[in-house]
Amino acid sequence: MAIKSTLSTKPRSNLQSWNQTDTGIEELAHGYNDGSIALDELKTLDQDDKEAAKKLTSMIYRLCSGIERNRSKNYKPDQNRWRISIQSTGEYSLAKLAEKGRSSRMKGEEVRVIDVPADAGKGMGIFESLPERFADSSTYAQYLDEQSQQYYGTAQEVFLEKLIAEINKEDAEQAVKDQLIKWMGLFRKKCGVDQESGIDVRFANRFALACAAGCLAVKYGVLPFTTKDVFKGISACYKAALSMKPESWEEQVTRYDEKLSDYLTTEEFPALDSKKSWSKKEIEKNDGFSHTINGIQLIALKPDVVRSLIPELYLKDVLSNCKSEGYLLPGADGSNTRSIALNGKKVRHYCFVWPRDKSNIAAAKKLIEGYSMKMKQNNKE
Repeated sequence: MAIKSTLSTKPRSNLQSWNQTDTGIEELAHGYNDGSIALDELKTLDQDDKEAAKKLTSMIYRLCSGIERNRSKNYKPDQNRWRISIQSTGEYSLAKLAEKGRSSRMKGEEVRVIDVPADAGKGMGIFESLPERFADSSTYAQYLDEQSQQYYGTAQEVFLEKLIAEINKEDAEQAVKDQLIKWMGLFRKKCGVDQESGIDVRFANRFALACAAGCLAVKYGVLPFTTKDVFKGISACYKAALSMKPESWEEQVTRYDEKLSDYLTTEEFPALDSKKSWSKKEIEKNDGFSHTINGIQLIALKPDVVRSLIPELYLKDVLSNCKSEGYLLPGADGSNTRSIALNGKKVRHYCFVWPRDKSNIAAAKKLIEGYSMKMKQNNKE
């Protein structure tokens, strides 16, 4: 991030904090209009994970909206507007921060600020290779940091001068905008972006625009690379970002259902009726029991075991899916747990239909349907 900042200013003096008020973040964005903001570690947002995730979502939408919140005209008659790009670093990805805060990222947020892993996968951190005179990546990173504090602020100035000059050319062979559109289209084509998916195109366009701008900088002699080098670097970042792209909500729910299924397959559960009574030690040792209710074969799992397998954020939807598919036998009142007799006492468990074969599932669905009809009838009465 420090190297990126050298394009326009001294890196450390340009580093901003995420720890801002709503008004502060708007004023910051307006101050950097048509520029770029480098924001320090995401961990500075808030010590509480849930609050940090909430603040992050709000700030991302605020920064990307391009206009400040509407306030009383008596207070401020005009609204500030801006166009900016933002960069930040963090120990965790934005998706991971959202998960830690028990929330999820919306599709629109995912294409506004994109996670790119800071590891090239070559055992050298962010670097794919090192100059011969550097023995390790940390030494090279320190060298770049020191150089960035001495040499900065010229690249953007030269780029903008040449860009404006070309825009003002009357005899230009091709308008700058057309060149950018062409390079962006070529990037998407080479990367195999699904042109029918609006979200995929928006996601790819963040990288396509960077690639097009890089190609323009090569043309102007600002960057000592070839356009092939630019494409190789930006496409590598795009590919890495795709690998971190969060699953859809449905995919995540399915993944946790598969995790539950794998657990039920691999673990062993003693038959509840194989003994008249169970010792406290045996009950604590076993995560659940195999059992039969109305001819339906089940595995009754302790609630805390299920909650350890499936995060709270996804639990309700996973159980709802299981119930609709006939994989979970609810209580007669429709609740997700039901009572089983353990040592003469009624103890609530999650009762999963197992094995998931046709006859077992069909019997479970029939019983669930009966419960549903009875509850409707009771409600009418």
